[in-house]
Amino acid sequence: MEVKLHYLSNHINPAWLLLYVPFIKKKWERKNQDPVKELNKLYTDKVSGFSIWIAEGILMGVIFLILISSVFLISRIFNFVENVSMFHFIICVSLSMFICYLYVFKNDKYLDYFEQFEKWPKKRKRKYIILSFFTVLATIAYFFLSMMCC
Repeated sequence: MEVKLHYLSNHINPAWLLLYVPFIKKKWERKNQDPVKELNKLYTDKVSGFSIWIAEGILMGVIFLILISSVFLISRIFNFVENVSMFHFIICVSLSMFICYLYVFKNDKYLDYFEQFEKWPKKRKRKYIILSFFTVLATIAYFFLSMMCC
């Protein structure tokens, strides 16, 4: 999805007009590089591209919200702690980073997941995209409900 948005922004982005300024054009020609290809590579690279950073942040954020919401809910139900301290946040951030590393990023497992995902038919891809979207929405709802509970 982000890749398609990136390619769309290439067509409507007025900043691309800067590439036609003679000084900038000569600079890229001296380097013997195409700026459009370089920026596309920066964004769409499957190993260390910007879209991977976005996906990693979203995944860690969703796991963090699930963990911190559980801490809020448990502390309010059992009256353990009136205020959740910074220590709880640090623990939840550390756990979310560890979970993401262990199950997704260790030994570049996500590249295998990409290969499997690319082989899926379009109907199955759409099903899991919708499921992922509703999972994120449910996580956000869980977070707000845990804040209002009890």
